[in-house]
Amino acid sequence: MTRWKIILGAVLLVLGAHGVQGAAQAAAVEKETDIVIYSDDRFYSAFPSVVCRPDGEL
Repeated sequence: MTRWKIILGAVLLVLGAHGVQGAAQAAAVEKETDIVIYSDDRFYSAFPSVVCRPDGEL
């Protein structure tokens, strides 16, 4: 019984190492171009704007 566990463990290690190598090779991604969704030269914000409503609520 212990012998099968050792063999199964060795097989899983070999298959796991092969999967990691395949994932590293497939992870090569290259950026093609940037897309501008919205542009306004008078306004820049890295976060959502705070708006004061007519009733005073922010």
